[in-house]
Amino acid sequence: MTHDDDGEEGYEVSGADKNLARAIYKTAVKAHTADDENIGGIHDDFDEGIARAYKNGDIVVRTEQLLQAHLWQMVNAESGRATARMVKDIVAGKTPLPMDEWLDLVITCGKLRRTTIRTMTPQDWDRIIEVRVDNAAKANQALADAKTAAGIGLAVLSANGTMQNAASAGVLPLVFPS
Repeated sequence: MTHDDDGEEGYEVSGADKNLARAIYKTAVKAHTADDENIGGIHDDFDEGIARAYKNGDIVVRTEQLLQAHLWQMVNAESGRATARMVKDIVAGKTPLPMDEWLDLVITCGKLRRTTIRTMTPQDWDRIIEVRVDNAAKANQALADAKTAAGIGLAVLSANGTMQNAASAGVLPLVFPS
């Protein structure tokens, strides 16, 4: 069991397993690039590739740790969604849950704190706001970057037909290591 920088426990997947998963994923994506909505086919091919690697002994799974990590990720993600639901409930002035059930929802207050609505402190609200401000700044920067990249990418595609043609012609506006 390992802890990441956020204090969360998890199953440590080996570097070899991660590299194999990345290779299987790339293969699955390449097989479905012609499909407009391709996530289903990619996911199916990825699952088949991982299953094959597991059956061949290329991936070794420590079941108990994997189960712990998966279930931790599930409940921890639920607390994040509960925080968003709590905020919406308070703004709307109503909740679909009975009061005691609502007050016992586990919520996320920043990266390192989980609590229930019942036991929230003023500092918890500060943490919630801090995370939302940080997320908004990151989202705004990601949107600005995507718009800039799209403008460059569309110009490259317009002039060259494909990104591969632009790269081959040396006109893709990127610096690559030699």
